[in-house]
Amino acid sequence: MTLAAAVALAWLGLAPASDFAQQPPPAHEARAAAGSLSARLAMSEAERLIGSPSSEDRVRSVVRLSSLGRREAVDRLVRAMHPGSPLARDPRARLAAVRGLFPFASLEPVRLLLASALSIEGPADSLAGIIRDTAALALASSDDAKAIGLLVVAVVQGGAAAEAAERALLAYPPRSLAPIAPAGRPGEGLPAAVCALVGKLGDLRAAGPLRATLAAGLGAVDPAAPSSAPSSPGYERRKAAIAAALALARLGDREPLPVARQWLRARDPELRIAAAEILIQGGAEERAGLLAEWMRSEETRARAVTLSLRMPSADLAMDLVKVARDESGSLLRMSIAALGRTGDGGAERALAGMLADPARAWDAAFALANSPSDEAKRTLQIALLSPQTRRLAARAGTARYLLRDDPPRRLVDALSSLRTSRDDADRAAGAFGLAVLGEVSVRSLLGSGDAAVVRAAARASLVVGGDAAIACAERLSGETDETTRDALGVALAASVDAADPISTGKLAEWAESDAAIAPLATLSLGLRDGPPYTERLERLLGSADPAIRRHAALGLGYSPEPDTSSRLSKAWHFETDRSVRRAIIAALSKRSEPQRIEVLGLASRMDPDADVREAARLGLQGRLPGILEGRGRCKQVAWITLSPSEAKSAPMLGYRRGRLAEASGLVLPVVTDPDGALVAAGLAPGPASFTLAMRFAPEQAPAHE
Repeated sequence: MTLAAAVALAWLGLAPASDFAQQPPPAHEARAAAGSLSARLAMSEAERLIGSPSSEDRVRSVVRLSSLGRREAVDRLVRAMHPGSPLARDPRARLAAVRGLFPFASLEPVRLLLASALSIEGPADSLAGIIRDTAALALASSDDAKAIGLLVVAVVQGGAAAEAAERALLAYPPRSLAPIAPAGRPGEGLPAAVCALVGKLGDLRAAGPLRATLAAGLGAVDPAAPSSAPSSPGYERRKAAIAAALALARLGDREPLPVARQWLRARDPELRIAAAEILIQGGAEERAGLLAEWMRSEETRARAVTLSLRMPSADLAMDLVKVARDESGSLLRMSIAALGRTGDGGAERALAGMLADPARAWDAAFALANSPSDEAKRTLQIALLSPQTRRLAARAGTARYLLRDDPPRRLVDALSSLRTSRDDADRAAGAFGLAVLGEVSVRSLLGSGDAAVVRAAARASLVVGGDAAIACAERLSGETDETTRDALGVALAASVDAADPISTGKLAEWAESDAAIAPLATLSLGLRDGPPYTERLERLLGSADPAIRRHAALGLGYSPEPDTSSRLSKAWHFETDRSVRRAIIAALSKRSEPQRIEVLGLASRMDPDADVREAARLGLQGRLPGILEGRGRCKQVAWITLSPSEAKSAPMLGYRRGRLAEASGLVLPVVTDPDGALVAAGLAPGPASFTLAMRFAPEQAPAHE
C-alpha cells in the first residue's frame, strides 16, 4: 500500500488511528489555559472565516486556530482540512495549516494530515512544493517514531515525496535509528533507498544493519552475469547490497572493500562503476589508479574529473592533462581546474603550455592564479615578460593577489606597462589591476577620458570600497552613457552609504527600469523607505522578477519605517523563490521590531531551504552578517570570458553589459572589457552566475568559483 493510499484510508476511517482525545496535550496547552473566554471568541471568529470565499480570510482562520495551542482548536483545524474541503483546496491555507500544526506532529490526526500533505504533487518552486517540504520537516522535527516511519515509507517509494522526506531527515536526524534502520530478522536487510539515506546521515549506529544488508544481498550479486534487469529474481537484494556497501564506505567502514575488489572484475559495467566508487569513497590504496582508469573511459570520465576536484592528487596530473587536451566545454574547464589543485610540477608545466592555446589559455591562467604551488607563481612571472601573454598573466596575477595574497614578482610593472598601451583591452586590464592592488586610486582613474579605464576602475571599487565607491556614485549621479552607468553602478553594492550622492528620484527611476543597475537601485531605494516611495517599494517587493523582489527585501532591512518587519513577514509567508526568502530573512535579521521574532523562529524550523533555516537561526542570535557590511573582506573572484560563436562576431564581445549574481543574493551590473573578458573581485563566497543583458542574444558564460 502506498503512503498516499494509507493516509486516504485513515482519513476515511478505514485504517486504525489513535483517538485524538486520548493523546497527551502538547506543552502549548498549559500556556494557553488562561484566557479561555478570549480563546472561545477567537475560535468562534475562526469558524466564521473557514468557509469564507476569500483566501485571505481562510488563512486568517487557520492562523487563529493553530496559534491558540488548544486541543479543541487543533482538532477543529484538522477536521476543517479534510480532503476536498475549501481549506484543503486553498494552497495558501494548506501551507499555513502545515506550518501551524508542526508542533503537534506527534498526534495521530495531525500526523496523517502532514502525511497527506507530503504526497501533494507540484514543482519544488511552487506553493505545492513548499507544502510538501514543510510537511516533511514537520514530521522529521517531531522525532516521533511513527512520523519517522512515514518518512521512511516515502523514501522507499521514491519521487518528489522521497526527496522531501530525505532532506527533512537530514535536517532533523532522529535520535533513534530504530524507525529508519531496524535490526530486523536474520537474513533480511534494508531497502536500497534507506541504505543510501543512512549513509548520508553519517550515523555509525547504522553500520550493523548495513553490514547485515550487504551480507544478505551478496548471493544476489553475480559478478559473472552481464547485467541485472529490474524484473530479475533478487534484483532488489542486489541493489540493496550495493547501496549498503556504498553507505558503509561513506561511514569509513572498510568491510566492503574486499567485496568491491571482487566486483571490479564483474562483467556488468554498472557493478564495476559501483565497486570503484566504493573503493574511492572508502579511501582504498588503489583510489588514484581507479580514478585514472575512469578518466580513460568516456563512460566514467566526467565522474572521475569531478571527484579529482574534491580529492586532488599529483598521481592524476598526467591523466588530467590528457583530458584537458582532448575535451572541450565544462569537462575541459573542470580538468584544468583540477590540474591547478594537484600541486604537481608536471601539471604546472602543462598549464604553462596552455597559456599559448586560445581554447585553454583563459582557464589555465585561472588555475595558475589559484594554485598553491610556487611553480605556478613562477609560471605567471615568466608569462608577464611575453607580449603575447602579458595581459592574461597580469589578470591572473591580480587574481592570485586576491585569492592567495601571493602575487608574482614584477606584477605592478606589467600592469603599469599595460596601462599606457595603445590597446583598449590592455589599458582596461592595467587599470583594474592597479586599482585592486592600491597602486592607483579609483577616483583618479575615474577622471580619465578613457572609457576602457573608467569602466574597469569602477569594477575595482567593489573590492576597494571606501572613497572608491563614493567616487563612482558621484560620477554615476550625472552619467548619461548607459554602458558606463552600468559599470559605475556596481559600486552601490560596496557599502551602505555608497548611494548617498544619488537622488532618491533617480534611484526610483532606475529601479523600475529594465537596466542591469535596477536590482541595486531597488536595494538603495529601500534604505530611503518612506513617503512618497513606500507604495513603490511595495510594488517592487511583489515584482514578477525574483531579483527585484530580493533586492527590495534586502533594502527594506535598512528601512527607517517602524512597520517594516510586518511587511517583510507578510512577504515571506507565501514566497516561492528560496533566494527571495533568504533575502527576507536577512532583512528581518537587521530589524529590531519584535514582530520579526515569530517569522525568524518559524523559518529557522520550517523553511524548506537549508540556507534559509540557517540564516534564520543566525538572525535570531544576532549573528547574521549584513549584506553590505564587511564587503572589503570578500576576496572571491569571478573569472569570465565571452567567446564568439563565429569569427566575425568577435568585435561584439567588448563592453557587453550583464548581471553577475553572487552567492549573497546581490545582482551586480557589470560590463566586459574591450576583449570580452570580465574579472570581478570582492564577491561573497559561494557560487556565482553571469547573464548577458537581454537586449543581446541571451547566452551564458562560464563562471569560475
